[in-house]
Order: sequence, then structure tokens, then C-alpha cells
Amino acid sequence: MKLKLLVPIISFLLIVTILGGCLGGYISENVNRVYLNPDGNYLISDDGNSIQFWNISSGKELLLENHNGGVYRWSPKDDYLANNGQIRYFSTMKLVANYSGSIFDWSYNGKYFISIDTSQVNSSNIYIYESTNYSLIKNFSIDDMVRSIVISPDGNEIIYYSYSSYYSPHMYLKVVDIASENVSLLFDFVIPNECDNPEAFIFNPIFSWSQNINSIGIGGLYDYQCLLIYIIDSINGSIIYKKNITSSKYNNAIAFSPNNERFIVCGPKVEIWNVSNGEKIKVISDENCVSIDWSLNGKKIVTGGLEGIIKVYDAQTGELLSSMKTKEYQTPGFEMFIILFAIALILFYKKIYNC
Repeated sequence: MKLKLLVPIISFLLIVTILGGCLGGYISENVNRVYLNPDGNYLISDDGNSIQFWNISSGKELLLENHNGGVYRWSPKDDYLANNGQIRYFSTMKLVANYSGSIFDWSYNGKYFISIDTSQVNSSNIYIYESTNYSLIKNFSIDDMVRSIVISPDGNEIIYYSYSSYYSPHMYLKVVDIASENVSLLFDFVIPNECDNPEAFIFNPIFSWSQNINSIGIGGLYDYQCLLIYIIDSINGSIIYKKNITSSKYNNAIAFSPNNERFIVCGPKVEIWNVSNGEKIKVISDENCVSIDWSLNGKKIVTGGLEGIIKVYDAQTGELLSSMKTKEYQTPGFEMFIILFAIALILFYKKIYNC
């Protein structure tokens, strides 16, 4: 019986070796989110499996503890990170404060931190913190389901968007005064749908409040075919600039420069556009880009791509400054395939040799 079993065992080992070489190995996931810190020296990447912190100048991963998945925000002065209801010192990841809500932002002057709790139906609770010690200075509720928020550079207003329904072709941008005693709506702006498909809708539009407070940048992709870019006056909502790029090659990766003078879009190539004349000023060959960010000082942009590739560029010249690759993961399902195959093979030989 032992000699009879030797044949299937040797056969099994040979097959495992061959399949291991063909099907085994490791893959890298897409980098779905990238976050540049304000001075462009560090970044965070999120590939859905892990969060990694990077030193851009060395291209090396920083081994920091006490971090989780989800959305991150850097404080304007680089010293704090907000994520999952916690604010930490970036250098040590030591906990500084807790906050309520899952949507959050810092004012550009660094004085205020705002968060929104959207757990209630048809309403949202807004919390405003003073960032010296993160004490709560104001808490109020609005009768709207907030889906994203940006606070003005001086901390006096917020912009957020909501839908009349989740799959509505109309997206409502609202600018709200939060500095006065009586919180009030300053203006309500409906982003026009100028695409060929009247039923198309934007999913997760991008917003940017310029550092000089004068303008708000809006970008979004309708049904992955029609890319709309708007720059509007932050006082009355009048349109300063608009760009409609009809193409199926873009995704929803859009980022504005700190003063909304330029914007970048991500597709087969990274394109940098000039708002003042509406012209494309730079094209960077960066295939399979899926996420993008612009540093707060305006000097660098970062792209996250397929197969775990991260690239950092000079925002003015387009020069590649650094390139990194995220962690690799073993091909899923391979081990299970081998186990099932081994069981089937042993049962097969057992039946033939009746042992």
C-alpha cells in the first residue's frame, strides 16, 4: 500500500510545484486614495487592504502605529492628522482629541476643525472645535443630509452638497454662514447638468475653497463620460468659469490647486488645466491613474494607480520626483484551490488502488 501511495504523493508534489509557479505569487491592489501633507513631504496611501505612510524624499514607508482605514485629513500646519473620530500628532501618532461625526475638515487658517454626524435621517449635526485644545465651541443641526463638507479658509462658512434623492440628476451645493449666532443659508447652487444624458448624475463631487476665500471649485463626473468643472463666486454663487469635457476616458479623480487657478484630472494621462484661459497646460504620461491629490502649498501633486503604483510630481514642471509601490498580497483563492485539488487527487487514487 505504501508503494501504491507513493505515486499519487509524487504526482501531487509535482503538480503543486507547477501550479505554484503559474498561479501563485503576489499582486498589488489599486491605490484608491492618496493624501499629500500640506508641504508635500509626506503622503498617505490607501489600497483598500492597508494604510501606508511615506517619506517622499526617501520613498520609504514610515512605520507608524495607531492608524486605521477610512478618510484622513492633515491639519494646515502639518502637525495633526484626523481620522475615524480621532485627532493625533503626526510625528508620534499620540491621541490629542476625539471628535464626533464621520465627515470633517480643517479651516486653512488652522483655527477651526469641523465635523458632521450624519447618522440621523434627514438631518445632520455639525460640531465646530477650536483647534488650540479642540474644545467644542458650537454645535447645531441642519435639516439636510450632508454628504461632503469643506470649511472656508477663515472658518466663517461651510459648503456642503446634498441630493434631492440619492440618484438625482441634480446636485445641490449649499453655502452656510456658521460664524453668526443664527446659522443661515447664504446661497443654494444647483450644478447644471450639461451632459448629453439628462438623467446622468454626479457621484461624490469634489470641492475646493480657494485660499483667498474668493472662489469655490467644483468638479464631478456624470456617468463616467462627461466631466464638469466649475469655479463659482463664493459670495453669490455666480459662475466664474466652467469646463465641460465629454469623454469616457476620465474617472472621478479631480483636484484643484490651492487657489483654484488650475485643476488636474486623472485618466490614461494626468492633465493639468489652466482656469484663466481654459487650456490644457501640461500632460503627464501616468497610465492607469485612479486617485490624485494636490499639496496645500501648491508645489506637488501625487497620483495613485493600478497595481499599487504611487507617483509624486512637481506641480509646475510635471517632473517626476518620487515613485513608490504599495504592499503586495498573495493571490486570493490559491491555497484553497491546492487543498481541494489535493483532496480530490488522493480520493481518486484511493479509489483506483482501493487503499
